[in-house]
Amino acid sequence: MQQIASLIPPFCDKCGFRHNKNDMEVVNEENDKVVLKLECSNCKNVYIFHISSPMDGVLNARRAAFKTDISGYELKKFSNSDKIVNDEVLDVFIALKSIKNISEFNKLFDVENNDF
Repeated sequence: MQQIASLIPPFCDKCGFRHNKNDMEVVNEENDKVVLKLECSNCKNVYIFHISSPMDGVLNARRAAFKTDISGYELKKFSNSDKIVNDEVLDVFIALKSIKNISEFNKLFDVENNDF
């Protein structure tokens, strides 16, 4: 973890506030890969880091800006979910297209009455 912490920038790119250890949260760990969420405690700017540690021991990090209000808990909860297929997204879009109010929305997603 100390090696990983050294890859994280010491200051926020957006506001310049100094990051501390509490700003960093491990979202997912798999074999030689770690996904971290870094959230500035001052301005709430969020970055996701993908860190790889191949067999040769050299750490490699990729950073992506992440604009969201999703908590670290929610990221962890869904990080191991199956990949979403394009047809599934299209099916949801088509189903939502005819929704006019919240009761229709709730009825559409009532699991007991649908064959999911």
